[in-house]
Amino acid sequence: MCREIMYKTELKLDEEKIIWPSGLRKKPDGIRKRRNVTVVTIVEKPFIFARPGNNCESTSEIYCPRKTLNKSSDEEYEQFCCYGYCIDLLHELSKNLSLGYTLHLVADGKYGSFEKEGEDKQKRWDGMIGELLNYQADLIIAPLTMNPERVQDIEFTKPFKYQGITILVRK
Repeated sequence: MCREIMYKTELKLDEEKIIWPSGLRKKPDGIRKRRNVTVVTIVEKPFIFARPGNNCESTSEIYCPRKTLNKSSDEEYEQFCCYGYCIDLLHELSKNLSLGYTLHLVADGKYGSFEKEGEDKQKRWDGMIGELLNYQADLIIAPLTMNPERVQDIEFTKPFKYQGITILVRK
């Protein structure tokens, strides 16, 4: 016959008695190391606007090139300045999270769908989701709709764009 024996221990750390580096008595806040991420987006008014050029004059504009899809091995880019709600959101996230970033427009101009591609007819993601899953981007900032296929492969934040359908009928 076994008998269960329990010992209860309460350990407590008194931070007031610790002398931190440099002789500090108060626990240091710490330093966030700045991390750089690659962000992909798509033009979708009013969330993201893009104007041609690389002379982004306003503080609310960000340089966002788009890689041209061509058969040659040379990478060419079209020059754009992006602005809008999502760009403002990205700027605030950057400040609050000590996050550096480079932004670009999705090369194929698509959000992301799961299609059969290539000679082997394998199903692959295209668009922004394809870039994310193929490690060409670290995050997407766009008014991207959640659907069952996308939720299986990527994580979403809380949505800021609700796509409710309203039907009006006469009384």
